Amino acid sequence: MRAWKEFEASELKAAAERGAPVLLVVSEGRSPDEIQKAFAGLEDVVARFITISIDKADRPDLFVRYAERGEILLLSHDGGIVESASLDEISKKLPEWLSSFSSKKIPPVSETRSPSWTGAVGGPGKPTLSPDRPREGARSLLSAARLPPAAVELLIHAAVEWGDAPARARAETELALLTERISKNELGLYEKVWAIRLLWEGFAAFGADSLRRAAAEASETLLTNHFDSARHAFRHAADAGSPVYADENALAVLALQRAAVFEPSARYGQTADEVLAFLQNTAYDPMLGMIHRRRDDGALVYGLLGDAAWTILACTEAFALTGHKPHREFADNLARFLFQELWDRDGGGFLDRVPQKADLGLLREPRLARPEENAAALEGLWRLHHLKGNMNYRRWLEWALARLSASQDPAASGILRVQDMLQRGRLDLELIGRPGGEGVDALIAALHRHYAPRRILSFVDPDDQDYIMAHRLETPGYPRLFGCVDLKPVASAGSPAEVAAVMKALS
Repeated sequence: MRAWKEFEASELKAAAERGAPVLLVVSEGRSPDEIQKAFAGLEDVVARFITISIDKADRPDLFVRYAERGEILLLSHDGGIVESASLDEISKKLPEWLSSFSSKKIPPVSETRSPSWTGAVGGPGKPTLSPDRPREGARSLLSAARLPPAAVELLIHAAVEWGDAPARARAETELALLTERISKNELGLYEKVWAIRLLWEGFAAFGADSLRRAAAEASETLLTNHFDSARHAFRHAADAGSPVYADENALAVLALQRAAVFEPSARYGQTADEVLAFLQNTAYDPMLGMIHRRRDDGALVYGLLGDAAWTILACTEAFALTGHKPHREFADNLARFLFQELWDRDGGGFLDRVPQKADLGLLREPRLARPEENAAALEGLWRLHHLKGNMNYRRWLEWALARLSASQDPAASGILRVQDMLQRGRLDLELIGRPGGEGVDALIAALHRHYAPRRILSFVDPDDQDYIMAHRLETPGYPRLFGCVDLKPVASAGSPAEVAAVMKALS
């Protein structure tokens, strides 16, 4: 069968010039062999179409719009949907579509456009949050058939933060399933790096050696099969020519950051730093935002929320691990970009992509990002609100949560977790010591080996005596880690062995 082309304006223009119909395949969950089999015997018919396919990892913005309309789509020459069908119906539908096109029953290119999006930030008014939604959402997951990663993360949160025993049992079951799926190589890179991060989080939460072994093995396999040392980034597949995507790399950084605090002698931390530098220096443009992918012909896929949201989390985590302020400032710059370009000024939350002049078809329709991407962006806002002292971030966070937390979709579980973090407040930790100084890294690593999603670590210059005295952070020397409540120290640690007592005092 002929090669399938990418969804590009040039392909649709060529189809219009040739007077050829456009066939689009957006099947999810079907293997290439299944798709090939469905078109068997139809080669002569297919040859009369311009054939296009959309890859979920390469163009998530296109995929999420078209995949919900059908597996096989007949398009107009401006990318609009004329008719749709399932892959199982294609042997009947394809000849019908060709006949319809030949008899000029396909509508012409539409001249209508969805209203352009300004990206302006409006006033949020007074949002109303339901304080019981996080626990209600966690309970609903206990009876769900199959859970996405965001739901597993909420169950881990519920088990530790609320002491929810049924949530812990279900979380442990799901983590075992993730371990099995990773070992069978059933996950794409996006799902794989998220799963590895969850295994490390599960180990931090529950302390099971089986989770540590599984997480370490999966992390090593990730580095061996996917890391491209020349590009300083993770390839989508093991093939050396496989593309590099920003969202997958940001998630990989988050997974390796967790791995590094448990396996400090391994290369996890160094690799995470390399990939973080790639995201900040290569996959970022001040005007365009995060670049999802650079194509071989030089064209860019850019302006997607997922890339920026996961990068914000990776950068704020990097700041918490190192105290390196440029990481925090880069995250803050990305957050400002998101508000300028992607904030839904009417309802709250973030849209999935920056609108572009050349958009075709369903790309013209503004739409909210997937729940897990909005959750990542909102968690980034929660962190930056505390790290930067920006009250506007909290105000917009409350507005978005009031809208998004009502969702019953298990994929929206991350939004409920962020709401609980907002309601319960930060775990305030103050570290007196210079980043990179003797003993500082050991204290930070000991802190991060605890499951504590609400921790906010502030770095205090030991020479800033005005701050130290005002907050009564009394210490004969440094580094020293303080746990504070209402800005007052309740416990402190001068060595890694003492950090557990600090965390217990804050719980």
